[in-house]
Amino acid sequence: MKMYVSVMIAVALTATGLFAKEGVYPQSAASHTYIIKSGDTLDSIAQKKYGDSHYSSLLIIHNEIKDVTKLRIRQEIKTPDLKTLLTNEGLAPVMEQEIDAILKARALFHGVEQRLMQTRKGKKVPNVEIPPDITKTLVIAADQIDAAILGLRQKKKGVGAVPLKMIGQLISVSYNLKGLATGSYDDYGYDLIMVDQRLAYAMLNGIKWARNGYK
Repeated sequence: MKMYVSVMIAVALTATGLFAKEGVYPQSAASHTYIIKSGDTLDSIAQKKYGDSHYSSLLIIHNEIKDVTKLRIRQEIKTPDLKTLLTNEGLAPVMEQEIDAILKARALFHGVEQRLMQTRKGKKVPNVEIPPDITKTLVIAADQIDAAILGLRQKKKGVGAVPLKMIGQLISVSYNLKGLATGSYDDYGYDLIMVDQRLAYAMLNGIKWARNGYK
């Protein structure tokens, strides 16, 4: 079963062209830092690096930025791929498989997000029929999140307590993805926005949990 699931994920990632994108394989070392230019904000940098501005919260904590209004032009900040960032923050030793599952789910979602938006464009009903391949991809993504949740709920050696806040956000992501897979949507696209928002919050809570001694 595990091999079958892995094959299905590989097929979905290949179909969406995501094998070489961030979240599946790490970026090059050269892309792990960013030099701030005029007009940049942490939100805009996160949008460029991770595809969504909500990941700016990870840049803040990872770079230990105390005041986001005091960024300087030509200031260098760390912008590693998410796997590297979470590993450097101490999460990999206790949840490496779960991190991989979360990032695979994220990549799968990003691979169909634009098509999903186009499919729903102009529709004024609570549910819309979406292509079967998009449904399949979203279901696989939700399954990956569910697998991560299951793993995070297991008590592990050296861990004082499970990361409840991280798990809570991931539960919301799973519910969101499953709703999208059925064709459910809101008129403003907020349900799409919430996927990355909750993923970013989950990762942020995981980092705080790790920095607090895994408790």
